[in-house]
Amino acid sequence: MMTRSAFALLGLALVSLALQGCGGSSGTTSPTPTPSPTPSPNSALARGIVLRLQPGVDPAALAREYGLTLADGESDGSLYQFRQRDDDHEDRGSLTARMLKDPRFTDAEPDDGVRCPEGGSVTGDPIHVPFDFVGTSDSSYVSLSSNYGASTVNPNPSLQVGLSVSRSVRRSSSVTVAVLDTGVEASHPTLSGHLTTGYNAITPTAAPDDSADGSQNQARGHGTMVAGVIAQVAPDARIMPVRVLNADGTGTVFDVVRGLRWAVSHGASVVNLSFGTPTASRTLQNAIQDARKAGVVVVASAGNAGKEQRDYPAGFSDAIAVAAVDSTDQKSSFSNYGSHVALSAPGTAIRSTYIGGGFATWSGTSFAAPFVSGAAALVRAASPSLPADKVGDALTKSARSVDSVNPSYAGRIGKGVLNIPGALAVKP
Repeated sequence: MMTRSAFALLGLALVSLALQGCGGSSGTTSPTPTPSPTPSPNSALARGIVLRLQPGVDPAALAREYGLTLADGESDGSLYQFRQRDDDHEDRGSLTARMLKDPRFTDAEPDDGVRCPEGGSVTGDPIHVPFDFVGTSDSSYVSLSSNYGASTVNPNPSLQVGLSVSRSVRRSSSVTVAVLDTGVEASHPTLSGHLTTGYNAITPTAAPDDSADGSQNQARGHGTMVAGVIAQVAPDARIMPVRVLNADGTGTVFDVVRGLRWAVSHGASVVNLSFGTPTASRTLQNAIQDARKAGVVVVASAGNAGKEQRDYPAGFSDAIAVAAVDSTDQKSSFSNYGSHVALSAPGTAIRSTYIGGGFATWSGTSFAAPFVSGAAALVRAASPSLPADKVGDALTKSARSVDSVNPSYAGRIGKGVLNIPGALAVKP
């Protein structure tokens, strides 16, 4: 296990070392990422329905009555997932509207799923570039092609957010941050000493590893990179990996809700959600509301469409929505924005832990959100009794305004860029 001082040095190097070669050659522009593949009409993601039933209703019998398949269900009977058969072509909206007229259902909606916005953005094989890392030759650095035009690693996110002050907060070991994502590589030498017991919401009998189980596996490593950012910001916090996305970066609302409930019931006080959907799912919203009522801080990435739009869960009022800025504090070209955004954090060409025990750069609001999740853990460690909404207030009220360098987005990328020293200085 790495010592705290060694990891502090390693963490600062992780986010500050500038390297050439993103996208395959030094100084070249990375290709524009391709979108995640759209689910086929017969895929589980395109045919799922998430629902709740009145007590005592037999879900299997009800599924048969509606000509559906009972795909999954919570052990306490609070939530189920039905699925249409391949030969059932009824519109899911019409089907769930019929269900809601049936008093045996308390809620039903299409499960349109979620996806990490960076999924599907790696073209070809990862590029291996040898470099010296803290005095050690490391050939496992991967330059992913989803850097949205960035040709170097962001050299100063640690300075942008005031990362050095986090080393003085030594009580964050009492804080658990759940990472709901593609899983985390538990054997990664930089992360292994920071992880606590996790959960695989997709396959509950399996470990929450960042494993290759997709059709293209283009989002594999996403959760490991998110976890690395949190470990850099809050090195004493415990990171709880909760797998809700496959290696293609897609998942169901059902699995996200199951994973979120598990994390809350197992002691998470901060939850990072680096994924989104354009659909404002009631089921997901209710789960996030329940998490906030339980005192959990919920942080979500704003999305990568580069538009003024709400993706969810970031669009829900109970989540802290995080936009991305580049190394000059300008809004990242890909980052969504809007009045719902609470604050921003570095998200362009962020270097962090990656599968295979190595490191990589990746761009996206997915990697801005964990800076804020880590900061929330530090605030919680400094003020353990602070309610979740007050933690959010400390983060937003202390944010460093960057409206002057973003005049076209003033007031629409939150209160400013994350300011860790300022957040810790806010009095409850």
